[in-house]
Amino acid sequence: MFPWNSFPFNLKQDKAPPFEIGKTNVDDYVQKVLSQAFSAFGQDATNSNDLLGSLLKQMPASSGSSSPNGVELFESFQFIFIHISVPDEKSLDRWKVYHTTNQLIIEDLEVPQNTKTITLPALVNKKKTTAVYKNGILEIILQKKTDMQYTEVGVSKE
Repeated sequence: MFPWNSFPFNLKQDKAPPFEIGKTNVDDYVQKVLSQAFSAFGQDATNSNDLLGSLLKQMPASSGSSSPNGVELFESFQFIFIHISVPDEKSLDRWKVYHTTNQLIIEDLEVPQNTKTITLPALVNKKKTTAVYKNGILEIILQKKTDMQYTEVGVSKE
């Protein structure tokens, strides 16, 4: 049987939330419940007046990662999207774009120092990549590799 008595909540009193609908009432109730839960595990959660606010501050502002060199990377369940700002359309003629299963390489044929290497967050298929230039943005779409080849490792006892 599950040890329900170990929870910090009094089940007889907290059958229904003791608040009317409203943002401040809900927030106060959640703060109270979280404070009780964390204090039951020996952690002091009362030193922060806004526990939820401090947790929200730690979350990233956007779902994509951006770098100062004009490269944005977005990841979904099946694809990795990379948006690259292109200064002018003539730059595309100088660029060579290729990738391995875990890196995207953009090579500038005229200025080799401008080569960009982007490490991908997941393994990708080699043949299922598309690239489209539109409105000053080069969008590269890489399909994630779903067939992870696992090999079992035998463990011997000594």
